Amino acid sequence: MTKEKILYRSKTNRLIGGVCAGLGEYFNIDPTVIRIVFLLIALFGGGGILLYLILWLIIPSEKSKKVSVQENAEEIKEEAKGLLEKGKYYAKKDEGRYVLGLMLALIGVLFLLENFGIFRIEQLFKLWPLVLIIIAFGIIFKK
Repeated sequence: MTKEKILYRSKTNRLIGGVCAGLGEYFNIDPTVIRIVFLLIALFGGGGILLYLILWLIIPSEKSKKVSVQENAEEIKEEAKGLLEKGKYYAKKDEGRYVLGLMLALIGVLFLLENFGIFRIEQLFKLWPLVLIIIAFGIIFKK
């Protein structure tokens, strides 16, 4: 007799709420692939974040025996507070300020180039495959 698979949010391999890791365990897929899919859906339509939040609300936690939307909503609230604190911590570090400054400078240069007709922002979307390749190599060669 085979063991029935049950979809839970993972507590061991999670980054935020454990939704992607739980889906990965359920479908026997690397959670990183599911995270990339959610990211792409978020970037190219905006529904990825909403979908993630809905799944976080309705998929029970590993430790939970039943679906409790109220319990899941409370967990989302606590996790959001924790992420905010992490963000404040990293914002104070020089490294975080450096990365944020670099990103803002890059965005500013892109808009400036578009204003002078040298570069079109629409062309930036043609580079998404390159971004995926860089992410893939980052995952593969991560130590």
